[in-house]
Amino acid sequence: IKSMTSLSGTVMAIASPNSPASIRVLHYTGGTWSIKASPSNSVYGTCMRNLNGTLFAVRTASSVIKSTDGGMTWTGSSAGTATNNIHKYIQCLANTGNTFFAGTLGGRIFKSTDGGANWSTVYNIGDNNGFYGINDFYVFNSTTIFAATDSGVVYTTNSGTSWARYNAGLNFG
Repeated sequence: IKSMTSLSGTVMAIASPNSPASIRVLHYTGGTWSIKASPSNSVYGTCMRNLNGTLFAVRTASSVIKSTDGGMTWTGSSAGTATNNIHKYIQCLANTGNTFFAGTLGGRIFKSTDGGANWSTVYNIGDNNGFYGINDFYVFNSTTIFAATDSGVVYTTNSGTSWARYNAGLNFG
């Protein structure tokens, strides 16, 4: 299991089985896990989130996909995300209201203000080699978001318009 979220009271999980070209979306109900969907043309999945009632999943080296029917069908949702270099490897997702964020292995943060249809780069800590990846997000409130990175913490207090490092007390530069 790579990631978990909930949707309408059901626990959902994304798993990358041993097959190198597929992911499985699972749901847990009544004490049992079962396969909900197997998105076509997938590669390993790394993250799944319920963002305002829509399931978003990340396929490494590929794209963000979304489902509006509880994981039964999936469509692409990656316009504006990187398609080359290390920045195409998205690792994490978060939202505050209708603003969505995606963090990459290469240290780039993408932002969407239209439900994940289009994305733009709002921060780049990376060096294009994957040494400063964005690993996770913590949404403190509607304007303040923290990003856990391989070089410490970056944060925004204005909904992602600008970002700053905050490493006071940490052993990072």
